[in-house]
Amino acid sequence: MEEHKAMRVIAREHDKAVSLFPKMQSYHEGYAIILQEVDELWDLIKVKPYPGRDKFISKEASYIAAMALRFLTDLC
Repeated sequence: MEEHKAMRVIAREHDKAVSLFPKMQSYHEGYAIILQEVDELWDLIKVKPYPGRDKFISKEASYIAAMALRFLTDLC
């Protein structure tokens, strides 16, 4: 994915999360949210490749980046 497109995807996912979920309340909560997304990415990586898998992996990676951005904006 091209860098500018990736940044737009991350910003869109961040904005969606802000509109749907309350602000992160602590470093522990932020860490747990990011870890959950990393675990979901790892689950996708571990399975045997199948058609469309790369799309799901890309989406999950964008969620991680969006939650890291949310961590920064909510807590730092």
